[in-house]
Amino acid sequence: MNNPWHLAIDFGTSNSAAAHTAPLTAAVETLPLSHRSNLVPSAVYVNDDGSVLYGEAALSQGRRNPSRMVVSPKRYIGHELVQLAGKDVPLKDLMAALFRGVLEKGCAQHAGQTPASITITHPESWSVHNVDTLLGAATSIGVPKDVLRTITEPRAAAMHYAAKQKIPPGSHVAVFDFGGGTLDIAVLRAEPTGDFRVIAAKGDNSLGGRTIDNLLYRWVIDQVEKDDPDLADELHSSQVSIMHSLDESIREAKEMLSDTSSATITVSTPHGEQDFLITRDEFNEVISGVVDRAVELTQSALQQAGVDRRTPIYMTGGSSRIPYVQNRLGEVAVVMTLDDPKTVVARGALEATMLGFTEGTGNIVVPKPTRPDNPFGEGPGTLSSVTASAAAAPNLTTQFPTQPDPSGREVATQGAQTLSTTSTATPSKSKKGGKKKLVIAVVAVVALLGVSAVAYRMLGTKSTVTQVNTTAKDSDIPLLERYSTANQFLPAKLLNVMQRCGGKADEYNDHLTVPVYQCGLSNDDDAPKMDDSKPSYIYWVPGDQSETAHTELQSGKVLRADDDSTIHTSQLQESSSSKPEVGLAFPKTGSGFVYMYYPKDKFTLYFEAYGQPSKTEITEYLKYLGVMS
Repeated sequence: MNNPWHLAIDFGTSNSAAAHTAPLTAAVETLPLSHRSNLVPSAVYVNDDGSVLYGEAALSQGRRNPSRMVVSPKRYIGHELVQLAGKDVPLKDLMAALFRGVLEKGCAQHAGQTPASITITHPESWSVHNVDTLLGAATSIGVPKDVLRTITEPRAAAMHYAAKQKIPPGSHVAVFDFGGGTLDIAVLRAEPTGDFRVIAAKGDNSLGGRTIDNLLYRWVIDQVEKDDPDLADELHSSQVSIMHSLDESIREAKEMLSDTSSATITVSTPHGEQDFLITRDEFNEVISGVVDRAVELTQSALQQAGVDRRTPIYMTGGSSRIPYVQNRLGEVAVVMTLDDPKTVVARGALEATMLGFTEGTGNIVVPKPTRPDNPFGEGPGTLSSVTASAAAAPNLTTQFPTQPDPSGREVATQGAQTLSTTSTATPSKSKKGGKKKLVIAVVAVVALLGVSAVAYRMLGTKSTVTQVNTTAKDSDIPLLERYSTANQFLPAKLLNVMQRCGGKADEYNDHLTVPVYQCGLSNDDDAPKMDDSKPSYIYWVPGDQSETAHTELQSGKVLRADDDSTIHTSQLQESSSSKPEVGLAFPKTGSGFVYMYYPKDKFTLYFEAYGQPSKTEITEYLKYLGVMS
């Protein structure tokens, strides 16, 4: 190979990006992944024959048949199997389809030649097992193991910005990664070698661009119901295509508000359309709660690292472009906006590889820099933005053909072995092998598309919390994969601490007369205590049975006392448009229950409180969860 080149893939929750060394100059550049964008949706879709669509094609097909689509494969890391349309599909195969698609785009830019190295990014918090799954997805399409490199996302971002601005050894920087589905903040220290070390990290997997989209849905529906009740009624029964159109209009308006003082959101129906003008000030007010949480996490990470507000904070992720986000972050750090935040991680990952700072088994040979304007100065670990590896690149063992779909879309296949042959494991086999599987229902996938988020707002008092996966025996299934609109009414903090969700609904039926689900609570160290303890689990009942659960909790029937006079009940908060009814039931001695009831959304949650905590202690804990103001 005369002109070896290198590739980096930023595998994102909502969208993925890539960078490559340019064919003529070997400079690190963003790789175009479509005719319109440097980004590609991370979604994948499994056809009847086992072939896989990725990106926009996957989203298009998934709107027709969501049971075959995974919008965000990255969210399901830690689960070996995903159940789609009744078949167990290895998660790494879904990831592999996206990697193959990106790799094909890169090879097309380099006359069909395969890259000398492929660097894949991952979150700082991922375990070795999770990273191995990522690498296994790449090797499954024929990429030799010694070609693969990895780097964490905050280190990659820091490496990119260090190539733009000289960062002295021993100094600190922060990376604020606000993507489509998650928020991650990391504080890093510059090492003498030119590398960076993460010394503090915070994050919230319930906050992202989709959270902001959902808040804008609420604003739109409020305007529709106020200005045009007839249009609101029509929207209540509108088709998915209309919901999708509104979804797109909202996203476009959100992006415009990063550059202009106002934007228009269009609500269209077969009988007409109406425009709603939203100003940047109104937009800022709508998202203020999300931004407050982002600033809080950033400040906490800086404090944990022991650095002050003079620390530069580099922005990555599309949502970090929002001016209000940047302005508020400026209160706690020095905001740096040097480049396109959507592609920073991919380019930084490749720059880190060229410097020898990525992890892997392969040896990437990089010549000494030849340019005098190297931002790192002289010494080890210097980067040449012009020259790439002079070593002969190993050939990938598998070619990466594009298989035409009858619709004309690109279909990435798993080499000679398609998903139809790799995804036929039975439940009994997966159980014997100790494998986890993740069941994704139609409604959950639609929600991640944003369609059910629209429907939630359109339906007003009609609940769209649809029960799914009630018979699966798997545990640790995320709440949002069971109930599509939970993130539309449950506060972000509560969702964040509900890290582990239980499986079969009747496993936790000791308290009520209706089936109950369970989640393990991941409380922060500073979470308030109630009678010197914190709840370890929270229970929840969705849909029509939530009212029964509420009645049994509100009346104290849940305590199953022989004498009702021994039961004390109290209401701490009435339900409103954004807050649940909150109440408690306690016996004269022993543990009791605190409940949260969302009547509009038909959703009841509760936890067991041990001892005899005071109302003040209970209230403070509920404020910590974001349930009470």
